[in-house]
Amino acid sequence: MASIFGATGGTGRKFVEQALEQGHIVTALVRNSAKLDVKNANLQIVQGDVMDSASVERAVQGQDAVLSAIGAPDSSKELVRSEGTRNIIRAIEKAGIRRFISLSTIGVGDSREMLPFLYKYILFPLFCGTLSPTTQFRKITSSKADLIGQLFARQP
Repeated sequence: MASIFGATGGTGRKFVEQALEQGHIVTALVRNSAKLDVKNANLQIVQGDVMDSASVERAVQGQDAVLSAIGAPDSSKELVRSEGTRNIIRAIEKAGIRRFISLSTIGVGDSREMLPFLYKYILFPLFCGTLSPTTQFRKITSSKADLIGQLFARQP
């Protein structure tokens, strides 16, 4: 059993479809259930928001693993990713879940060095303030959870 966050986006929807094809029971937290038109007896849709910790806690209850592909419109993307991921990690710690996979973007974590000069030294500091995506990522993912698997992947 797995919870998937970001299930209405392109990558999240693929996570849902592949998990269902492999026979997994999936719980998807979505803001708008009409955006996830996947029909399957093994799919439970929980309507809520990753920014609301109570919604996140409901979505992870009884799960073995959690996958995150959360995103948002450009104007609030970093806030949703950082605070949403923080809410997910808090919920999995509380629920005792030990498997977490999160998809991030280039420039986060150890991929910062791959960024072009403009992004690394001008755009990220300008738009993210003094707390860069890398710093946010490290602060969020320094979880106290005793995780079996904690995988953070970046899309190309």
